[in-house]
Amino acid sequence: MLRRFARGAPGPWRGDAVSMPNLLFVSPVVPAPTGGGSPMRAGMLLEALAEHHDIFLFVVPVLGMAPIEQTLPFASRWCRRIAVHFPKPAETTAPDPRDQPAGGEHHPKQIRERLGAEGAFPDPRQVFDEIRFETVHVFRVYMAPFAGAYLRMARADRPLCVLDLDDYESQARQRIADLLEAQGDQARSDRVRSESLRCRRLEEEYLPLFDRIYVCSEPDRAAISRRYGGGAVAVVPNAVRIPETQPGGRAAGPFTLLFFGTMNYEPNEDAAVFFCAEILPLLRQRAIRPFRVVIAGRRPTPRVMALASLPEVTVTGEVPEVGKYYRDADAVIVPLRAGGGTRIKILEACGYRRPVVSTRIGAEGLEVSPGRELLAADCAEEFAERCLFLMQEPEEARRLADRGFDWLQARHTLEAVKRALAACSKIPPETGAQAG
Repeated sequence: MLRRFARGAPGPWRGDAVSMPNLLFVSPVVPAPTGGGSPMRAGMLLEALAEHHDIFLFVVPVLGMAPIEQTLPFASRWCRRIAVHFPKPAETTAPDPRDQPAGGEHHPKQIRERLGAEGAFPDPRQVFDEIRFETVHVFRVYMAPFAGAYLRMARADRPLCVLDLDDYESQARQRIADLLEAQGDQARSDRVRSESLRCRRLEEEYLPLFDRIYVCSEPDRAAISRRYGGGAVAVVPNAVRIPETQPGGRAAGPFTLLFFGTMNYEPNEDAAVFFCAEILPLLRQRAIRPFRVVIAGRRPTPRVMALASLPEVTVTGEVPEVGKYYRDADAVIVPLRAGGGTRIKILEACGYRRPVVSTRIGAEGLEVSPGRELLAADCAEEFAERCLFLMQEPEEARRLADRGFDWLQARHTLEAVKRALAACSKIPPETGAQAG
């Protein structure tokens, strides 16, 4: 089912008389200022691109979608038109048996890579009445088939084609599969490894066809350049909006450690369980003051919900507004042991001037110096020591948070995204991948 919204809405900074190049933005989520890493990155890119383009947004919400009245107001601000295609359940079923999860079950998150073959969904050229686009911007590799008609045009006739990978999807899924296998969960590991292979096939097929590729970190840029070649792989950083009102110091009460994330995402689920099983007992033995652990975020799995039985732990589920939880926290923990990209939860914590304790993989891709902008630890013993340090040294915790805030302002704001896009615009298309 195809629905169209926000026809003819000019950007808020200009009048109808101003005409700019048309850009088609293809996304699996409605871009938004909040609501998780994918909507937030898409939202930042959308707002930044709208400064120099008329945006036509085409969404296939395979990651799920909040009610229209909640998701569209922000996107409508920056778009000329919006079209949303709601796929039928049958359209997300994998035709290739190798892509079926172990045991024949369907992945609860509706495997994004199953979108599959070109031609199975509406052609954006017909959706937007044959409008000529100077640029086609695709968010996430599994949406690349929607741009297939443009990618296979003769170079002289086709628009500039840009793929925002966000993170290196096949590598991230491979890491998750390795983590699940190490935990003895072979069925889930096999399923995620199948997703990784599917992503790898999409990367191999489509990355060479794009003129420019964006990623969110330098390690991903280097890895993708080595594997796929080309000089047009560039870093466009993740970013967050700094709260208009900065929170003050915390009121009296238990020292609060906050972990935020979508809790049915395997690395977040593992991080919550790892912290409560291996780090929390050490804190319980050594803490010199009362403390609590708040695990906040939508879709908590049964394993995460079970953690609420621990006396220090609160599991909130989805929360209406994240700011309250950051303001009520004394420190933010990121005990991740797998995943990819860069962690918007760390950026959010820095924006709220909250000190962060993270594993090194949790902070991977962020140009931070452990001990300066955040504290880093990988084993349970070290992670507990870092948390205890923040409990015992409030002035040092405040200075750490201040340095994190300064770092965020310099590198991970909307202005930083605009600077990165401006630098990318100077890359000649012929230095990128070659069209078929």
